[in-house]
Formats: sequence, C-alpha cells, structure tokens
Amino acid sequence: MRRHSAIDDTAAWDALPGMVLLLDAQGSALHVNAGFADFARREPRRLLGRARQELLDADSRRELLRRFEQRRDFSMALFVSGSAAGESAAWVEWSARWDARRRQWLCLLHDASAAKRSEAEARAQAGLFRLLADNVPVLIAYYRASDFKCQFANKAYARTFGTDERTIVGKTFAEVIGDDAAMQIQSRVELVLEHQQAAAYERQLPQRDGGLRYIEVNLLPHVGEHGGTVGCFVLITDITKHRLAERAVRESEERLAKFMQASAEGIVFHKDGFITDANPPLCGLIGYSLDELRGRSVLEFIAPDQVTRVAAVMHAGQETAYESAVIHKSGRRVAVEFIVRTMVRNDERIRMTIVRDIRDRRPRRRASTTCPTTTR
Repeated sequence: MRRHSAIDDTAAWDALPGMVLLLDAQGSALHVNAGFADFARREPRRLLGRARQELLDADSRRELLRRFEQRRDFSMALFVSGSAAGESAAWVEWSARWDARRRQWLCLLHDASAAKRSEAEARAQAGLFRLLADNVPVLIAYYRASDFKCQFANKAYARTFGTDERTIVGKTFAEVIGDDAAMQIQSRVELVLEHQQAAAYERQLPQRDGGLRYIEVNLLPHVGEHGGTVGCFVLITDITKHRLAERAVRESEERLAKFMQASAEGIVFHKDGFITDANPPLCGLIGYSLDELRGRSVLEFIAPDQVTRVAAVMHAGQETAYESAVIHKSGRRVAVEFIVRTMVRNDERIRMTIVRDIRDRRPRRRASTTCPTTTR
C-alpha cells in the first residue's frame, strides 16, 4: 500500500494562497502549486525537477543551492525572471522549512517586487537628497526633539564641526557644537521646541589657524501631525565674506573720515549733483554747516558765471582740475580750484571734489589814491 504524501492532494495545494513549492533534499521540485505556476507563467509540470532554476539568475541559484546544503530553515530574497506581471525580472522572498524526517523542503514564496522597487526608489530619492544636501552652499542638519540628537547632517555641516556625515548621527546638539555654545543659544532652542517658533542668530566659530568664521544660524521647528514638536531643522549660512567686507568698508570709512578731518583743504562728496558729505574746512570756506549743505545741489554754491562749466564737468564725469569760484554764505565770491575724482563709497559711485582756496594766488586790486568826494 502506498504511503500518503503531501503531494497527493493537488487541489488542496492549489488552494493555498501565495506560492508554494515542495522540493527534495537537493532542491529539485516535487510539486509546485498554481500560484507559483501563474507567477512563473509556465505550466506546473514544466516547473518540476530543476526546471524552476531557469527562473533564477546565476548568483541567486548558487546562493540557493548553498542554503540547501546546510539543511537548515532559511529566508532570503531572490532575483527571479518571468513574473506573472509580464516583467522581465522580479524579486521574491523565499522562506524554506527543512523536514528532516521526510528529507524535503517546504518553501513559501512571496512576490516582493513592489517592495523592492519602492525600496530602490526610496534609496534613489535618499541618494538624490544626499547629493543635493551635500552640494548646496548651506550647512544642513536635523535634530530629534525628544533628545535633540542628530538624525541627519550634510557633509558641510559635519565637517564644520570636525566630524563626518555618518559619525555625527546620534550625537547631541551640545556634543556637536560644544557645551558653551549650546548654553549661549539655549533660549533660542527653547523658543523652537516649546513655542514652535523659528529662531535666528549669528555667532563666530574659532578656526584652527586662529581666525574667525562668521555664521548665520536658522532653527526651524518640525511640527508633527498631532501638533507636537518632532524635531528641529538647522540651516547655517557662512557669512564670513560679508562680515569681512563690512569690516573693510567700516575701516575704509574711518580712514576717509580721519583724512577729511585732518585735511586743511575743503572736501565735498556729492551723488548726482546733491551733497552727501563735506569736511569742516569746506564748511568754513563757504560759511555753511554740514546740516545746511546735505541734500542740496552743489550748483547752488557755484558763482553764477561758473555754473555752466561746473555742470558740464559733472555731466561728463570728468576727472580733472580747474579754477572756478564759489559763493560764501555772506554773498562774497571766493576763488577756488576744484580737483574732481569719481569713487565708489558704500557701493555707490559718487564724486569727490577737493576745493582749494586760491585767493592768495590772485593779485590784489591796488587801492585807489583818489579820495572819494564827500558832500554835505
């Protein structure tokens, strides 16, 4: 009498959900159910023996045979060709149970193609995000709100604080930027975590060469679906160039101011013909205070017979030196020499004119020897 086998009830096997295979000890198929046949798009009888190996690529086939030799239960992902969906390739999760008494393998397969594709797409998107994050001119990091440990950092952020984008993950904010710096910005962190408000601040980072790096930090709250604070985004911009440029401008302004104050000759600045600044000698020369001069047209202070020439020089933007005359507040005419230059000040093109008093160059009119006639 023949012993009853698991393959006798074909209808029961075919009723099982999913894909089921029964293999001998060497991995030859004794039975496959309809689910696997549909997936492979082959008739069940054509998949018996070792025919189902045709579905596997070489690497998957070698790995599967290695697992069979170990005679232990296993689970693994295999690359399979010829899926039911008509695709050229698919992934299956292969779970095998070894029956030592019967010396057979009972295998359950699950089509994992969609999951693998989703996983691949997620990896591709993560890779693209990492590529983008590592190449933007901004330092980026994300800290979890519960313990304020770093969950993500781009390459520039990690390197700025002496680590790399993998090692930094899991470190607390204080461990990354230092305890002193963390204490200084504690109030801003609380603003983000407790009040869910963005915070911004500037600070200086000492460099190994003894210099300073200036950064602008923006902390942005990550609010979850239920309204709680999930984490904090950190965006940092290096503003060192801007701060150094501002310092250079300030130092230049200071030097210019000292020069203007120390100069014995009058100096006036104007933009589009309107006075923006003047030094004390210029104010003394024409009798007006600086407040009285600012905003007024330079032509208001030129002798009427000289206005046309001065206006022509201004319009042409000439850098030249020439003699002219100005009118003192008292109304008297003052002979001067203009030395005109164009310069950039506070990112604006302006005109600087040195006004030199040349009255001592002009011969004085000889006094008349005739006494004026007087009448009673």
